[in-house]
Amino acid sequence: MVWQGSQQRSWSRPIQGKEGIVQIYVDKKPSVKDTTWTRIFHYNTVQVMESDRYCDFYKLVADGERPKYFFGETAWMDVQRLAVDKVGQNGYNVFRR
Repeated sequence: MVWQGSQQRSWSRPIQGKEGIVQIYVDKKPSVKDTTWTRIFHYNTVQVMESDRYCDFYKLVADGERPKYFFGETAWMDVQRLAVDKVGQNGYNVFRR
């Protein structure tokens, strides 16, 4: 597919996600209200969630704090780094399945 001029400024590409769920890649941060979340890590008061609809979109929720959202190609690394800051070495288990 060829785009002429500025007809298309963002792109999306569907991929097969976990358990048959289709996730899409997007090049700008999606709206938080447009997705649902699946918890992928929980330790004490920290939860890390992954978007069911968008690739590379994560949410970290710590008790007593506002949720923090991470998007983009380094999002997995950023959310893991914050999890390690919050819970110590156990935060490195965020992406172990």
